[in-house]
Amino acid sequence: MTGYIDLENFDDNVKQDDSTVKVETSQETAHDVSVVKTETTKLADIYDRFQKMVYAFDVSDSMADGILPGEIDKVADWTPETLQLFRVRIAENSKAGYGWDSHLAQVKTALTTAKLEGLRTELESTKEEIENLTEELKDNAHGLDADEKTEIKEMVVVLKERAEELLAEINAGVIEPSLEEIEAEAVKLHAGFDINDDYQLKLNVYTRGLDKSLKVPLVRTGLGLTTKSKIDTVRISAKDLIVKRLEKYPEASIDVITFANKVKVISTGTTKETLLEKISNLHLGGGTDIFAAVRKAIDLCKKSPSALATNHIILVTDGESYTVDQLTAEVIDEMKSNNIVLDLIFIKGMYASAYTPTYERFLEKIKAVVTATGGEVIEVSNAEAFTKKLRDVSSRLLIPAKVG
Repeated sequence: MTGYIDLENFDDNVKQDDSTVKVETSQETAHDVSVVKTETTKLADIYDRFQKMVYAFDVSDSMADGILPGEIDKVADWTPETLQLFRVRIAENSKAGYGWDSHLAQVKTALTTAKLEGLRTELESTKEEIENLTEELKDNAHGLDADEKTEIKEMVVVLKERAEELLAEINAGVIEPSLEEIEAEAVKLHAGFDINDDYQLKLNVYTRGLDKSLKVPLVRTGLGLTTKSKIDTVRISAKDLIVKRLEKYPEASIDVITFANKVKVISTGTTKETLLEKISNLHLGGGTDIFAAVRKAIDLCKKSPSALATNHIILVTDGESYTVDQLTAEVIDEMKSNNIVLDLIFIKGMYASAYTPTYERFLEKIKAVVTATGGEVIEVSNAEAFTKKLRDVSSRLLIPAKVG
């Protein structure tokens, strides 16, 4: 159950602790938490001061991987002409490279199979649509006017013609992709990334020194760019954030969770110095159990809730979780009824292989939970962006629609 501070009698010159907090519960207002701008600095300070913060940091194996320290766009003068020249040279290099013919054959087979499967899928979908329209015409024969019946019949005719075309193409068995399609996919396979993706092109050129090997002039800014581990980025950013918050509000409620296959609360019964030391010495290992981390964070919010009904979970991870499907409507309702907002900062991998459709599905699943609680899903691809976004998310003001 959540409570509130007596804002009318709140005095900045008098420190309030749990004994001076006026508590009142209301299920009508408990679920409605939104991020808004306050009208006065004093009110904003009150809500910020009494916000409950729970940080959940991923310490799975993949957090040892590298992340760029800054934006790739800032390290060189990436003109459209330069990027196009890189594309041409990389394609030429691939075609002249070892194993090009085998790449062509492999891609041709894969594309042919994919095209055939695409035709079969479209045929099944077309047949299903014809069946649905026919049933609609039959079941609603007396409820449709003449124009509606004519429209449905015309749609069925068109769909049947398309079904016949698809069946003929499938039976012919000659579904060859164009040479242009085959070569484009073969270049991607040989190079190891999609040369038409500007970000991946810049990243691979810079980190692999392709400008030198391909003899393409690239004007570098002198900022430099080397990788650092994701977990080091988290350690540094988290420590700096916690130090500053405790300097501003010594009584601030902060819990820190680490999670991989198992969840651990590292902030319980510790001093500021001990907590910072634990963050500095985070150990990595295991998979990524998102559900267990969120479950523990919810329990911490319920055990020691914000006096102003503003409980904030900030989840930091870089990978897909096999337990994300366990974050059901029940969990969402529990968070809403306890005034808990969940934010996610997702650290993207450096290369294309580290950000696949599998991760997109994971993000889609977790986004449904995050947005339902009034939070955000924020994706970052470098340490500079992570530090800024962690600071921004941590400073958001979560204010109930009604207080008291």
